[in-house]
Amino acid sequence: MNWLMQSAMELVLLILLKLGTKPQNVWVAYRLLKDKSPRITLLSFFKKLKPVKKDYTYHLDINNANHIKTSSILKRDSLNNFLANRLAERDGLNNSFLRDSSKRLAVGQHPYTAVVDGYLVFCGWLVEETIKKDDITDLSKSPNKLVKIRDFTIIESLVSLSFLEEALFQMVRDAALVQALRDILVFIPRNSALWTKVIDNMNQKHSNLFKMLS
Repeated sequence: MNWLMQSAMELVLLILLKLGTKPQNVWVAYRLLKDKSPRITLLSFFKKLKPVKKDYTYHLDINNANHIKTSSILKRDSLNNFLANRLAERDGLNNSFLRDSSKRLAVGQHPYTAVVDGYLVFCGWLVEETIKKDDITDLSKSPNKLVKIRDFTIIESLVSLSFLEEALFQMVRDAALVQALRDILVFIPRNSALWTKVIDNMNQKHSNLFKMLS
């Protein structure tokens, strides 16, 4: 890729970041496009990179989740997986992704990742939040943890439906094991047919595991 096309592409991606596209999704698209022919037009970038729409929100049946059997297809809190991906450290967008991830790690969020052939093909986040007490109810002796499974970054061309099912099963199972757990919410990208199939298949295997809220 010549320097003019490289500069143009970086400018487009920076604009998209300003417009609200999540850094992790810009990172994935950049990786997929950076080795393409210089003849790719700026219009094609805009077609491939659209601001992310609001996710679907699902409520998870905790009792159902407790009965899930899962393998360890993902690594939790693995710094090596972030550093192993093939996107060079000098690339600014990769640095943005790593900076965002390091901030999330610093506040106790848990990344679940998988690397295939040197590519970080999956990253999802498990976030534990403490539900605040109010003046009416004393939550000191009652469940007060809300767990959110969210912000997925995947390379769809490098992962299968069964892989995503198993990955989400693992995260769901881990979420159900959190102490003092009151509720689990799962945020699924709206614009992915693959994720839609994952949720449908998981609901068929574990009846009413996911209930859509919005």
